[in-house]
Amino acid sequence: LCFYHLPNLNRYNEKRSFQLTNALIAGGVGLSVIIIGLIAYGNRHFESISKFYQEHVYDLAHGKNMVNVILVDFRGMDTLFESSVLGIAGLAVYTMIKLRKKRQTQG
Repeated sequence: LCFYHLPNLNRYNEKRSFQLTNALIAGGVGLSVIIIGLIAYGNRHFESISKFYQEHVYDLAHGKNMVNVILVDFRGMDTLFESSVLGIAGLAVYTMIKLRKKRQTQG
């Protein structure tokens, strides 16, 4: 839906050397991210956080369903902000649809 409303941009004919440079930079950045991710995944300095949740679900949150307790009590603010992001995205889509309908009725 978003791509439909974007203006048509003329592409420039780029030289082969420029395209090759872009490909090398993109490949280098991608490879760097993969290497950093693998290094981070390999370093296990701390225990898994799941043990904490298993031990404290009933004590701290007084809940019976571990998934609900994690989402509501332990990660409540994160879930709230994710919900607000989805709401803002929904408002943006609604606004784009309304603007399109308004343009169609005007002209």
